[in-house]
Amino acid sequence: MVSFDDIGKRIFADRRWLPNFLIGGVLSFLPVFNIFALGYLYRYFGQVHRGDGFGWPEWTDWKGLFMDGLELLAVLALYGLLPVLVVLGMVKVLTLVFGYVAYVLLTPLLLVVPLWVVAMLYVFQPRRRWRVLARPALAWLMTRAAGVELVVPALAFWGLIALGWPVFGFAFFLGFLVLGTYYTRLFLEIESRGADRPSRR
Repeated sequence: MVSFDDIGKRIFADRRWLPNFLIGGVLSFLPVFNIFALGYLYRYFGQVHRGDGFGWPEWTDWKGLFMDGLELLAVLALYGLLPVLVVLGMVKVLTLVFGYVAYVLLTPLLLVVPLWVVAMLYVFQPRRRWRVLARPALAWLMTRAAGVELVVPALAFWGLIALGWPVFGFAFFLGFLVLGTYYTRLFLEIESRGADRPSRR
């Protein structure tokens, strides 16, 4: 069984993590340049998906990083930003009827948003077929397959974002790298068990 703690230890076992993290954190603050940081995350998740280890890659091939970043940005917009806006809109409307109970009922949905992003990236990356992003049922399938194993990492991610808001670029880059790596390994394990394997056609 994949362990969140073990994934964290493997990520930070590479002595190159600090300089690479600092570069990614700084870039994440800067409009347009943050696409390079997204490209780095895209590249790291792909490396883990292929089974190439947890070493932090060098910041090379900037054109490739930018193109990879645009692809991750598209997945983030569809399965990250859009669901967040929908949930917040629903909360605003339902609060008029149910009061603050609406927050209690709907905000837990935000926990699964990072999982949806990584899940869709997971099925998209091997062949880079855009049509898989038009199948939101895959995100629900992966969520169901992950089960309760998604809860603690998601709580840790949102907690880091909340605590690190003044330095959001660093908090997001590091938090999403660790979370996305854990979920990628979790999906690999789920596939190896043959459970709820998603179709990538």
